[in-house]
Amino acid sequence: MLKVLKPGFYTTVQDLGRVGCQQFGVPVSGTMDMRALKVANSLLGNTDEAAVLEITMSGPKIEFLASTSICISGGNMSPKLNDSSIKNDSLISVSKGDILSFGKLVSGFSIY
Repeated sequence: MLKVLKPGFYTTVQDLGRVGCQQFGVPVSGTMDMRALKVANSLLGNTDEAAVLEITMSGPKIEFLASTSICISGGNMSPKLNDSSIKNDSLISVSKGDILSFGKLVSGFSIY
């Protein structure tokens, strides 16, 4: 479970979209960077279809209300866990009460 302390510029929940529903007027939509979504889900042991947070341009500040694992993929938004820098595309263990935050956008536009 998460508690959003600061929402960031544009953070949404995304997945691979709604393929096969266009005849009903439903656009595919979904994530902007399917590769980053799949990398993050793979490292976490999730299926490709699992939903992710898509964080655009500036990141949120999130408190974890339970221990879990996370992965950040896509662009580089200077992610930090409890004010310590963390790397993209790696499995990160978080504990209850940990705070995930983001700083300067270094590369890319969206992260997952």
